[in-house]
Amino acid sequence: MIMPNLWKKLVAGPRQESDHDAKLLRGGIELITPSLIAGWAYHPHHALSDVRLLSGPHLLAHGRIQDPRPDVEDHLRREGRFGFQLEIPADLPLSRLESAPQILALSADGSQRFPLSYIGARSSTQRRLLAALDPERRGLRGHFDGLTPDGGTLHGWCYKAGEREPAKVWLQARDLPPRELICQQLRPGMANQGHVEACGFRLAIAEWPEAAGASVWATFDPEGLLRLPQASPVQLPPPEILEATLLVREREPDAFAASALGVSLAPTERQAEHWQALDGFRRYLDSLEGELDRQEQIRLRPPRPRSLWGRLLGSNR
Repeated sequence: MIMPNLWKKLVAGPRQESDHDAKLLRGGIELITPSLIAGWAYHPHHALSDVRLLSGPHLLAHGRIQDPRPDVEDHLRREGRFGFQLEIPADLPLSRLESAPQILALSADGSQRFPLSYIGARSSTQRRLLAALDPERRGLRGHFDGLTPDGGTLHGWCYKAGEREPAKVWLQARDLPPRELICQQLRPGMANQGHVEACGFRLAIAEWPEAAGASVWATFDPEGLLRLPQASPVQLPPPEILEATLLVREREPDAFAASALGVSLAPTERQAEHWQALDGFRRYLDSLEGELDRQEQIRLRPPRPRSLWGRLLGSNR
């Protein structure tokens, strides 16, 4: 005769850990997009090996916890491969989810499982997953490139493979309504990386003056739940710098271009009026360049497997 407790263990399969054990889990989900979910996970008592995206009994996607994360190793003061990337198939058979989605981290022997939540916004995890898995949005890929080299335009790209209609993105800034943009501008060279070329979006910062001085980002949805990946934070010039430099650009386009390139011209009386603003804008561009250089050094730090951004961009780097 099989004892009741033994019978439960035999038929229950992987079990949810106790609240105490679950609280020992470190990490969670860092990125949720309509094509990729990424993050990291570590438990001091269990070796974690897999992550699974589930909707009731349906397995929607799965991946291995095997990506090197030097930043996590420094944080935990422990060596290991704690990162994961879960690619969401664009052709999932379910049109609408029958059950609330969840992401679980499983132990190496499959006996333990731990729910993962969005880091910094745990209560919004399911809303973000539902937004990413919406059939109208599922499969979207994109990237927010930030400011163009001259500092005058926000730009990036987004598309859904096999979709004839151009995708939409929304530029976001705190306490401001989102700005909807259509992604249909040409991006030469994208086809060489396996992407659609007519997938770019742009917005001149002069057309969004209320966002001056704000930190801005782009999302796949108007509610702002699903951010497009970006290499570094994007900060627009403060109002006084933006207003002055736009005025110089309008009145003295040659002087503005020369200043942005670091070329010295003998100032006319009208140029001298705004020279201080040009210097301020150039310093702002220099700070952006310094941040990009820092991010590039981090990206090139060996050894690295295929990175998260590389997967999103479809490259092998």
